[in-house]
Amino acid sequence: MPNSLSTLEATRSNLLQQIILIGDFRPGTVSIAFRKCGKSTCHCTQPGSTGHQQFRILRKIKKDSVSESFSTPAAFEQAAEQVSEYHRLQRLLAELTAVNERICRLRPIETNPTGWTEQEKKRLRLFFKKLQGKSKHFAK
Repeated sequence: MPNSLSTLEATRSNLLQQIILIGDFRPGTVSIAFRKCGKSTCHCTQPGSTGHQQFRILRKIKKDSVSESFSTPAAFEQAAEQVSEYHRLQRLLAELTAVNERICRLRPIETNPTGWTEQEKKRLRLFFKKLQGKSKHFAK
């Protein structure tokens, strides 16, 4: 990845443009399940048959796995494209975050020749005090 600030900013702009162009998306994973319908005359009841294919999207909702089945191949294909767009969005966001972190490290710091004012120090102490109250894992 390039190291100059202007190149990284151009990369960030490109990533943001790609994010803007993301289509419909939904979280999940595409899967195919096999089931037997239970009709005695159906081919799925024959020995060695895997059963009927059922196309699904799996996802988590509040720690529970939820599956959604689709009655037509077109509906499943549309949902699969939406899941693909979601995964693309996740990749773009991860890349955007990495580029933005590098930009933050490279951006020059605007220095204040007078240093911290007493008001700024007081605000920071209050901020960290509140932060300590909200997080059990905050290093004291």
